[in-house]
Amino acid sequence: MTVLKLLGAAIIFGVSLYFLRAYRRFLHSRISECESFLLFIEYMQREIGCRLRPVGEILQGYKDEVLKSVGFLKDKPSDISSSYLECEHKLAVGREGKEILKRLFRDLGKSYREGTLALLEEARGKLLMYTEGVRDSLDADVKLAAALIFGGGVGLLLLLL
Repeated sequence: MTVLKLLGAAIIFGVSLYFLRAYRRFLHSRISECESFLLFIEYMQREIGCRLRPVGEILQGYKDEVLKSVGFLKDKPSDISSSYLECEHKLAVGREGKEILKRLFRDLGKSYREGTLALLEEARGKLLMYTEGVRDSLDADVKLAAALIFGGGVGLLLLLL
């Protein structure tokens, strides 16, 4: 009976560790997706502002592995809004980040060059602030998750013993 209890304790500890690693990986993917979208917005600002390229041409030449992994800009899309909406459910950027991006891609290309650049700059600023907030809270979130997960594991262990 004691061996089974020790085996149960080891399993609970292992599962707790697995959940903690999965949560940490999720938070890091949130940050990397936000950073990839920031790079994409900056790329669009350069292409529209300096080279005067239309949005449709810009989409054809951009490549990013993180964005490609969630399905954004796959298969050379002609409409950026539909490309975003197709991959939105796969994104880990969080509710606030999704709202910023949805507004950007919904309105992108519907005004002249100056309006488009202003929209890109506004979205870049908001997404940058959001990304910095997520990055700053990363350690606290991981510590809180670790305390809750291991606390739950210890509580479950006490129930077993």
